[in-house]
Amino acid sequence: MRYLKKFRNARKLFPLILVLLIFLLLRIPFLNFGKFEWDECVYLSNSRFFLGIGKYFEDIRPPLLPIALIPFLSNDLLLRIAPLLFSTLSLISLYFFSEHFFGRKIAIAASLLLAFNPLHIFFSTKIFTEIPSSIFIILTFFFLFEWIEARDEKEKKRNLSLSALFLSLSVLTRYANVIILVPILIILFLERRKLKLKELSLPLLIFFLCIASFLLSYQLITRNVFRSLYYAVYWPSVAPAQPPYYYILNSFQILSSALIFIVLSVYWVLRNKERYESYTLLALLIFFLFFSAFPHKENRYWLTVLPLCCLFGAFSIRLNKNVFYLLLILTPLISIYPIYLKTLEYRCSGEAIVKAGLFLKGKPDGLVLSMFWPEIAYYSNKRVRAFPSDVKDLHDFIRQENVTYIVTSTEYGWPDYAKNQTLFSNFTLLEKFEDNCFHVFVYEV
Repeated sequence: MRYLKKFRNARKLFPLILVLLIFLLLRIPFLNFGKFEWDECVYLSNSRFFLGIGKYFEDIRPPLLPIALIPFLSNDLLLRIAPLLFSTLSLISLYFFSEHFFGRKIAIAASLLLAFNPLHIFFSTKIFTEIPSSIFIILTFFFLFEWIEARDEKEKKRNLSLSALFLSLSVLTRYANVIILVPILIILFLERRKLKLKELSLPLLIFFLCIASFLLSYQLITRNVFRSLYYAVYWPSVAPAQPPYYYILNSFQILSSALIFIVLSVYWVLRNKERYESYTLLALLIFFLFFSAFPHKENRYWLTVLPLCCLFGAFSIRLNKNVFYLLLILTPLISIYPIYLKTLEYRCSGEAIVKAGLFLKGKPDGLVLSMFWPEIAYYSNKRVRAFPSDVKDLHDFIRQENVTYIVTSTEYGWPDYAKNQTLFSNFTLLEKFEDNCFHVFVYEV
């Protein structure tokens, strides 16, 4: 493509290579060689299921990340490196996007802000959907802006179609990303003089075909395709709620030094009203309002648009270069403290859960009932169910579902009543595992 030709010269790639080295040096020490977390086990189990070698499938999760993980399943080391690969791609896509539309200085600044962001560092080595989906969001806006720039009709149609494709991939990686459709529609309306209705036919077809293919595949697997979409909205509404101003209070934890730059950029954009800078602000504002409206909030949700936040913060270089460079020099110092605290953080090894899962893997087949069902499902590769929410239903549930094994803990998992081991005194205790945090018990019914 024409916008990549200018990077054939190795000297022009030197700033990206330098930032990339910093980026990787800050993240490699956090590579996870221990237990996978709850959500990670869900995506890995779904990946196995799609490959035809898994027995556990959670149909409320979007499909694209599990599909993307399939090539990495054959090797444990590759599986550990996979999330770092996704985060590296997010940096590279941010750099090319920023350099192409806003210049090299802004590209370098945006990439450095992302490289030193503690939240991004901590999640760059975890298998979650936010960072992979951020790649598709960057590409969505890249080709949307390319559509605005294009003069040739074929090129305009192609760019808008590619934007629609990457938007659909973003949604299929993380359902909540459908909100990005709102600023895109607003931008299309504002640029309506450039838009011909016939140009929309192919992009709309591509978007709906991608979504429809997912709906069809999940219908074949689950016989209830809308369950996945329903729970994407339902779970955040019933999970523990945080106040509407949660993200304002936690803005520095999320953005780190980029918060200072963003405040300066807001002033510059409102004063100068540049087109692409204003569109970036619009997208971030809609994302903020959307996620603030959800009862359940987590800092990591912002990883989806964190590259765009860093890009927007980099616009402040146009306000005052001297102040900007001073703040950019201070960025590593601002980031060092939370990174240092993270390295000292006392972590549960989760070894007991891994051992319990591997122990069951060697046992005869049977349904497992567990308080931490995704983790046991991944490590045992057996059919696993969650406990009923009400303790009164427990023994009827065990009998009706023909449960063979029960895995519980006195410290971890859901529901809390299952932490009481006296409930299982009538069953055979096969094994007990311990680590620095948990006591895990494996029973046979």
